[in-house]
Amino acid sequence: MDTKELWTRDFVTVSVINFLVFLVHLLLMVIIAFYAIDKFHATTSVAGLVASIFIIGALIGRFATGRFIEDIGNKRVLIVGTIFFITTVVLYFAAITLPLLIIIRLLHGIAHGVTSTATGTIVAKIIPAGKRGEGIGYYGMSIILASAIGPFMGILLLQHVDFKMIFLVTSILAVVVFFISFVVNEPACNLPEQNEIKAAKKFQLSNFFEFKALPISIIALIIGFSGSIVIAFISLYTKEVHLEEAASFYFVISAIASLISRPFAGRLFDLRGENFVVYPCLFIYAIGMLLFSQANHG
Repeated sequence: MDTKELWTRDFVTVSVINFLVFLVHLLLMVIIAFYAIDKFHATTSVAGLVASIFIIGALIGRFATGRFIEDIGNKRVLIVGTIFFITTVVLYFAAITLPLLIIIRLLHGIAHGVTSTATGTIVAKIIPAGKRGEGIGYYGMSIILASAIGPFMGILLLQHVDFKMIFLVTSILAVVVFFISFVVNEPACNLPEQNEIKAAKKFQLSNFFEFKALPISIIALIIGFSGSIVIAFISLYTKEVHLEEAASFYFVISAIASLISRPFAGRLFDLRGENFVVYPCLFIYAIGMLLFSQANHG
């Protein structure tokens, strides 16, 4: 981009879209296991499958979109993704059986993967090169805010309204995402060389995986695994130990802590290196999970 500005209309718009997409995802994530048990009398393990199969769908959506987004066009993929996104969110109303709910969750995950890949690709192109780190950091805050507000809204709605009203709220948010997506301009990009295009279209494992990132990816997988368990089952767990009121604030406090620690962690990372930041954070995370497991009374 020629402009040096970070906070352009497109940057804000794409960040808002990303925020709403993750808001819907996280709002539903905290209530869907409870919904499966309450409506279909699912076992705890099956309810966990209902919640987690979304992630499988998101991976499918990301893999499928990542390879072809440049050929199809960023904005076109975004609009198609939001249409798919609306459709899958509305389909929750039609989940009359447990297998159908699982299929809808998988499709919703695919739609989420397509849409979030499109927003991530667009934002990477509209951020000025000199503000890449700052821009990605602010863009990432849209997910942090969604991780605070989404679960908070989900648990709050679960305590006061029925599931149909929750699905109505998420459907309205999905429609808002669709209309906002038309405001985004197609970002300009430098076209790759012809031989690069041919290489990218060949089926090669290296086109999908960066093996140098495998160690840190395993760490992220373990952290994400433990975190997703909390998100999926916190509504059931807190009801069992009579801490429903505290549950709605768990994610808000967690997100506030993330927002506060983010600038300090970034500076320490630049000054002292990644190990100086990662090892203490992993230890603190483990302590936090241990304390959470002991929160068994009011």
